[in-house]
Amino acid sequence: MASVSEGEKPAHAMKGASANVGAKGMAEICSKVESLGNGIPINKATELIEQLGRGFNRVRVEIERVMRERQYEDSHAR
Repeated sequence: MASVSEGEKPAHAMKGASANVGAKGMAEICSKVESLGNGIPINKATELIEQLGRGFNRVRVEIERVMRERQYEDSHAR
């Protein structure tokens, strides 16, 4: 059975990446996953993982929106 400890390293990396792009909610969730400790079954972390997925989708949508705005501004710059 997989344990959360196997996810600590990726959670730590994702926490840093999330913080770098301003996704504070995702960074907080990653911090929780990272701090769950060794030996806790993955099914205990299911809710956090689902929250992380929803957070990722919100961040992706926001990044896409910002990119569209910048493309629009670039195409209309003098």
